[in-house]
Amino acid sequence: MSIEAIDLSFTYGERMILDHVSFLIPDHSITTVLGPNGAGKTTLLKVLLGFEKMDGGHVRYDGKNLHELVQKEFWKNVGYVPQAKQSIFPLTVEETVLTGRTGNLSMFEKPGKDDFSICEQAMHKAGIFHLKDRNCSTLSGGELQLVHIARALAARPRILVLDEPETGLDFENQLMVLELLKQLNEEDGMTVVYNTHYPDHAIDFSTHTILFMGEGKIIYGPHEQILTKKNMEHAFHVSVEIFRGKRHAVIPVGKE
Repeated sequence: MSIEAIDLSFTYGERMILDHVSFLIPDHSITTVLGPNGAGKTTLLKVLLGFEKMDGGHVRYDGKNLHELVQKEFWKNVGYVPQAKQSIFPLTVEETVLTGRTGNLSMFEKPGKDDFSICEQAMHKAGIFHLKDRNCSTLSGGELQLVHIARALAARPRILVLDEPETGLDFENQLMVLELLKQLNEEDGMTVVYNTHYPDHAIDFSTHTILFMGEGKIIYGPHEQILTKKNMEHAFHVSVEIFRGKRHAVIPVGKE
């Protein structure tokens, strides 16, 4: 499932966040949204999902305008994982993942055998089935992030949109989450879109990148064309060095 943004504009107060930006996120791709704090990464995701009303332009999913799509059908195809926060509800992992089936049920319909089976598959996919009876309030940050992803997968979406899925996690849990996203893309053909603070993650785990360049402008394309030393120095206002290998590293070395 593809996402196309056409001439998008969005302002917050007097500040221009998106200034007539256009791009096409291809089907079966992994696209990262990258930029400094406050650039508008989360806002862009919210505009693409219809949570924020754009000032101008259009968003299309497989060629169909967002505002013309039936919401129930839309959320069957699109999974959203917000920034992870510690759970305050006394739900088990299985109960939490099961809430991801809500959009597939009628108003008073209870989950059935098939719904529990789908949730079991989602937990296995996310590698958390062994935690299914644990209370979510007892989980680590990385475990809880995987629960949120499994919950989104329970709806069986074609697109997965995530807001900073690896932020606040240690190195092991960051890689665990990112490897899962790569697996979902490669094995299930899922389109994945997520924003991040880490340029090296964008290089290692994405096929395309949206890079905020300031003043509401972005550039978009295959990551090897977008994530150059020149572009990243312009976007982040620091000098950087890029080290390429089995894993890439982007190191800030000083102010411009």
